[in-house]
Amino acid sequence: MQVIESTAAIPGQYWEWRGQQIYYVKAGRRGDRPPLLLVHGFGASTDHWRKNVVGLSDEFEVWAIDLLGFGRSAKPDWRVRIFNDASPARPAIPTFFVA
Repeated sequence: MQVIESTAAIPGQYWEWRGQQIYYVKAGRRGDRPPLLLVHGFGASTDHWRKNVVGLSDEFEVWAIDLLGFGRSAKPDWRVRIFNDASPARPAIPTFFVA
C-alpha cells in the first residue's frame, strides 16, 4: 500500500435514492478480492476516507459513501415524530431512527 501525502478530495458521483441525492466515491478495479465499502461515522464524510480510498484501490475496488444528511449528500428536512397527537405521553412508532 502506498503512503498518500495529498489531502485533496477524490472526485465522486451522485445517485438518487428515494428522491434524495447520495454522494459516493469509487476507486480501483474488481479483481479476485471482494469490494470494500467504507462508511463514515457520525458527523463525518467521504473526505475522512480520502487517503484510505487511494491506498486501498491498488488491491481492491473501493466504495465510500456520504450517508444521507452528511457530507455532499442531500440534507432532507425530515422530522421524526416522537409522540402521536392523541397522547403526548405515549410514544408513537418512529419512521426511522439514526443512532
